[in-house]
Amino acid sequence: RVMVNACIDHKRKILPFVQSDMAEIVDSSPTNEEAMMTEQTVEDIKLALQKLPERQRAALILSYYEEVCNQEAADSMGIQLVAFQQLLFRARQNLKNILIRKMAEKNDG
Repeated sequence: RVMVNACIDHKRKILPFVQSDMAEIVDSSPTNEEAMMTEQTVEDIKLALQKLPERQRAALILSYYEEVCNQEAADSMGIQLVAFQQLLFRARQNLKNILIRKMAEKNDG
């Protein structure tokens, strides 16, 4: 768990610098509506991630946000590679189901 938190902290420190550099290079400013939709999508994903079990959330964060290879992520979590891959598969499935339910609620309400 300490390794996971250290990776997340490291990524948070680097991300603002990368984003500011990219903003200067790419000038494809989204419209207000696109920006609101993107912010809402990001917020929906963050909320959905919080609903996942801790190990599934950690697997997704290591794999997609920290961009750690599966073997390193498995080692940091103290599990075998195959177990990590299964955990990541379940995490993606659960995240997808949570987001689908969220979209259905928005469309119904």
